[in-house]
Amino acid sequence: MNYNYHRVNYDPPIQRYKTVLMQRIQKSLSSGYYYHFSGRISYRKAESLAAKFAEKYKVHVGQTQRYRNKQSGKASAYLYLFPIPESTDFWWIVMLTEGEHPARTSESLSDARHKRCRIRLWDNSYQAIRRPRDDGKSAWTWEMTKTHYESWKSRLKSAIQNKNTQKISETLNSLGRVPGYAGLRINCKALLKYGYKLYNSAYRNNGGNPFKRRLVPWIKGSLPNSVYPLSALIIRKKRGCKRWYPAPETTQ
Repeated sequence: MNYNYHRVNYDPPIQRYKTVLMQRIQKSLSSGYYYHFSGRISYRKAESLAAKFAEKYKVHVGQTQRYRNKQSGKASAYLYLFPIPESTDFWWIVMLTEGEHPARTSESLSDARHKRCRIRLWDNSYQAIRRPRDDGKSAWTWEMTKTHYESWKSRLKSAIQNKNTQKISETLNSLGRVPGYAGLRINCKALLKYGYKLYNSAYRNNGGNPFKRRLVPWIKGSLPNSVYPLSALIIRKKRGCKRWYPAPETTQ
């Protein structure tokens, strides 16, 4: 793939927090951006990649142009990038709506509405799905992939059967930091129930069960942006900085 595009001056904003990125992707899906293609790229090529997608696929245009595209039967596209932790690479995804678009002939597109084509994060941990709501309608949310869910079960089983109280506590704290989207809350509740039964079997009549009545976090409303320009993150990497961002903040 040729990344030598520099005709469009596009410095995309990069979300600092994975949870916020997931919400933005979720919102795009709710707005009809079902078609997607994605990949992973070194920070050295990320600016050229963004310029290429801006030039070819107009991922940088504003809401007014997107509205005009919809009215004329053309598709619009978004580009999301995210720095992969403990890496020098970015994960990227381009999402498109229905309609005519050059990406339909030059890229291999997947439809997120199909089970085998769901949007998954770079580490195959979470996937975007559409779940029914209490009112009978469906809504986009996130859930654990089967592989990731089974790894959580194995982690819980190992800590409890070995009666490692420190590992049990660490695992519960990690589970409490899972982004509180509806599908992930269902996963967390199921894992807590699984842990509760295992703990009762391993610690018969031996004090309280730490899995009992454990709160599962949830997300309310739109999360605020915390963004940095792509160019700023690349400059940090070129300077040899280990962290992608200037200073650590509370993880969301």
